[in-house]
Amino acid sequence: MKKNIGAQLALYPAPVIVVGAIVNDKPTWTLVAHAGTMAHSHLMVSLVYAHYINQEIIESKKLSVNIVDEAWLKEADRMGVISGNKEDKSESGKIDYHTFKPVLFEFPTYEYFVTGEKVGDCAKMN
Repeated sequence: MKKNIGAQLALYPAPVIVVGAIVNDKPTWTLVAHAGTMAHSHLMVSLVYAHYINQEIIESKKLSVNIVDEAWLKEADRMGVISGNKEDKSESGKIDYHTFKPVLFEFPTYEYFVTGEKVGDCAKMN
């Protein structure tokens, strides 16, 4: 029953999260769809090294993790599209959710889903 699917990102859909940190004394956020629980005491977040937010996460080893629900999807998508190097995200507010209804990110289609329903295309909501 084994089948070699090659080098593909096959563990999708995944919960969409917004990672936050304080960089140069200002809060900033970025959208992440590569995160997971490694153990009860460890969370894995995968970010390309060049991300603006990484400088503080690497130095302080501190970050916030916010699970995105549909009400915050447009703002969360914006956090993933703009760079903290180019725009101050500190005025954008923060993700605050009361009802847990996660949005999933499907790869390689780059689509967002809520319980299987597509609600937007990555980087095309603004």
